[in-house]
Amino acid sequence: MIILVFLMMGKGISGQPDYPFSTWNPANSGNYSVADREKDYDIRWIVIHVAEGSFKGTISWFKNPSARASAHFVISMDGKNLVHMVRLKDIAWHAGNWEYNKHSIGIEIEGYVNKTIWPDTLYENLARLIKYLSQKYNISIKHISGIAPPNPFSDSGIIGHIQVPDPNNPSLGGGRSHHKDPGALFDWNKLMKYIEKVSLTPNNKYLSRLELRLAGKENSNTYLFEVKAFDKNNNLLPFTLYEIYINDRKICIQGTGPDGVNYFYHRFDEGKYLIKVSADSVESNIIEINVKSNKTFTFILLSFLALLILLILIKYFREIRS
Repeated sequence: MIILVFLMMGKGISGQPDYPFSTWNPANSGNYSVADREKDYDIRWIVIHVAEGSFKGTISWFKNPSARASAHFVISMDGKNLVHMVRLKDIAWHAGNWEYNKHSIGIEIEGYVNKTIWPDTLYENLARLIKYLSQKYNISIKHISGIAPPNPFSDSGIIGHIQVPDPNNPSLGGGRSHHKDPGALFDWNKLMKYIEKVSLTPNNKYLSRLELRLAGKENSNTYLFEVKAFDKNNNLLPFTLYEIYINDRKICIQGTGPDGVNYFYHRFDEGKYLIKVSADSVESNIIEINVKSNKTFTFILLSFLALLILLILIKYFREIRS
């Protein structure tokens, strides 16, 4: 049985998320700070935000170099889509307080402050993410009241953006810009109850079939793959961990999301590759990838240019002689 992913995450997949039940879709590199947490900074807080916009719009904004903002995760209004945008070791720009940025993980929820009423599926899937992060980084599973302490080392927990102290006036919340999210309609009691009862135990014991599909190409070397997990009744199976193999070498562990589907992409060098996913004794179909070199095309192009230059020179010298 595949167990506790965060103890087993491998390397090698270009699109491997830090949280296995999410999809990696990186923010623009100018919208966060590269770091090496927890060597550089301890992670002590989880900060909940509301996007004031759509799921796709928020992702697009964090990928825009003009944003100068980001969050580690973006989650859809129903909680069924979760995108990982900034590596957990790096510092997302989300809190409006640099000290809290350094020591926290930012989660952006699709919706609008004091307008959106989120379904239970949002709270359940958000709780699963928070529980994973809390166990991984030893963050206190508690929601404090009022504004968080000026020094993030004074405590640890799960807070809303409105509770992040203004670095210039710690008696005010919402960071430097005094944000009010997640707002009065966000149900903290429901979230904390879900965190208590939600399980990180994978659903592999119900797994009957894995399906692997080539979903597209980002460029000539980078391929996108879709993975679906099914139970014995042919229903999509959420939160199922699986291993990715390339040429029979295990690359890493990932997992299907709340909808029983997940994606990963990988950059291949020139050569032939056999890709499959596996969980215990269940294996997917195999996809063969043949990445051809661009050297032949380059050689032909350079030969053509050399011939063209030679013809031009011959013509030039003939004109001089005449």
